[in-house]
Parts: sequence; C-alpha cells; structure tokens
Amino acid sequence: MTIPAVSQHLRKLKDAQLIQPRKVGQTVFYSLQQEASMILHPVFSQIATSKLEMV
Repeated sequence: MTIPAVSQHLRKLKDAQLIQPRKVGQTVFYSLQQEASMILHPVFSQIATSKLEMV
C-alpha cells in the first residue's frame, strides 16, 4: 500500500475511535482501543480460522 492509502485508513479508524495514536518524537504509534479489541476479536478469530481452513 502507498503511504497516503495507509494514512487514509488510519484516519478512518481513528475517526471511528477504533484506534488511539501515541506520538513519540516524530513517530506515531497506533493501538486498538479496549472497546474496539472486544468488538474486533471475533472478526480476527474468524479470519484466522478461515485462513487455517484454506491451508
């Protein structure tokens, strides 16, 4: 992905309050909000299960 595409995706996730940024110097680290991880955990589990079934 291009840097602008990644930036757009991060902006949308941040606007939806799914991630939170933490700036250290010029570097920005992103992490999932606690509530988002509870919502997204089943989605990630389904993706992982689907990938295992494909192998």
